[in-house]
Amino acid sequence: MKRIVPIVVSAILLPLFIGLGLWQLDRATQRQAIKVKIMQRSEIPAQELPAEVDDASQFEYYHFKFTGEFESEYQIFLDNQIHQGQAGYHVIAPVKVASTETRVLVNRGWIPGGESREQLPAVETPAGNLEIVGRAVAPPADYFTLESEDSQSADWQTLWQNLDMEKIQSRLPFPIYPIVIQQDADAGAKFVRAWPDYDDNWIQRHRAYAFQWFSLAALLVVIWVVFAVRARRGQKA
Repeated sequence: MKRIVPIVVSAILLPLFIGLGLWQLDRATQRQAIKVKIMQRSEIPAQELPAEVDDASQFEYYHFKFTGEFESEYQIFLDNQIHQGQAGYHVIAPVKVASTETRVLVNRGWIPGGESREQLPAVETPAGNLEIVGRAVAPPADYFTLESEDSQSADWQTLWQNLDMEKIQSRLPFPIYPIVIQQDADAGAKFVRAWPDYDDNWIQRHRAYAFQWFSLAALLVVIWVVFAVRARRGQKA
């Protein structure tokens, strides 16, 4: 019985460690691909916003420019956004694209939170048609939420935990693009627009995690071999 237990444990842990290592390598490959895509598409000059966007991934990380007007009554405060260790919000508002009935959500940037979460910070919204330039991103489809079923009403809400595009669209009286424009930084902006990129640190971190899992798998094999050799010697003795 004592000999069976280590074998069973090794049989369970070895494929687990190898699987976790392969998963981390896959994550590194995915981030590398995203980094390459961002670098390639960032070199392309800002283009006009297309009339329709069916597949958000086809337009992600391209820069677009368009003229439109902010609609502040449907402004969104995206909660739990951290900048340099300080909690705050991303301020997102739909913009009515000129000469169309379609709106696009524009992320104006980060602002710090106030003294109380019960009172959202005051934000000035410029009026009239403005030229907006920014990078398109596709909000994640999978996310963790603590919202209860009671919060799933049809009424508009200002504070959001996640950019649930499907739910946002269901509560708006007009169509929106399936992408969000991260507005470019400018000297007059009162928002922090330090948009995250996938840099080498994240890629190397995943590879380091993969090395750790593979090292544990190798150590497990070594321990199992030593145990097997000692058990065989014991039988001969």
